Amino acid sequence: MAGRKPESIEVNIKWFHWVREKVSRSIRSLGIEAGGSPYHDRNIRQALKPDEKNPEVCRMTPRMIDALAKTMEVDPDYLAGKYLWTLKLPIMDEGDVREYWLENCLDPKWHKYLHHEQDGIGVYKHLHDTLLMHGVDQKAYKELTSRERWGLMRDLDRMTTKIIRHYLHQGNLIEDVEYRQSMDWQTEDDVIDTLLPHLEDLGLVKLEPWEPDDMPDPFADKYKDIPLAE
Repeated sequence: MAGRKPESIEVNIKWFHWVREKVSRSIRSLGIEAGGSPYHDRNIRQALKPDEKNPEVCRMTPRMIDALAKTMEVDPDYLAGKYLWTLKLPIMDEGDVREYWLENCLDPKWHKYLHHEQDGIGVYKHLHDTLLMHGVDQKAYKELTSRERWGLMRDLDRMTTKIIRHYLHQGNLIEDVEYRQSMDWQTEDDVIDTLLPHLEDLGLVKLEPWEPDDMPDPFADKYKDIPLAE
């Protein structure tokens, strides 16, 4: 409909500037390079004006936040403030946990624009195509429990990463993928699980020694010559 305002996304202003400074970008540089989009620095400054109802946030079109995120090489949802809820959890008030979480887990290097593009491909479609290519029908897949489905996706992803890394010599591929899988925080428990090593260092928790389970590794023989690490 003519004259209809475009859909907008809520962006936390303070967080936006925090990320921008972490990746060493100025508003001016963003206006010059914003993903090839026609956004000048004055357009960006205008968009960053506080919302009348909530001065902590502003409103941006999906196209603008995507262009700015691409220029900063970070995930658009991350740039908008997807994980700000984690900073409000009680655990963040313990010791230096909040500072540790910000400087490590919320560092822009772990929230890349590339990940946003990968998510757009569609994990389920990729799995479906893989099963189909190997002669597995959807009925067999749907008969698996939810835990088995998750395990199947996890193992396929890990072994694919392992093989690609071996042949294409992508040294940081395993680290990036595994960290990304672990940081899909949905609940407070997810956040605490990620923080456990640091919480142990602070003396706030005590972890039991890890013991391997008795489950055999189905890939051990077939891929035993492919190193997990250099």
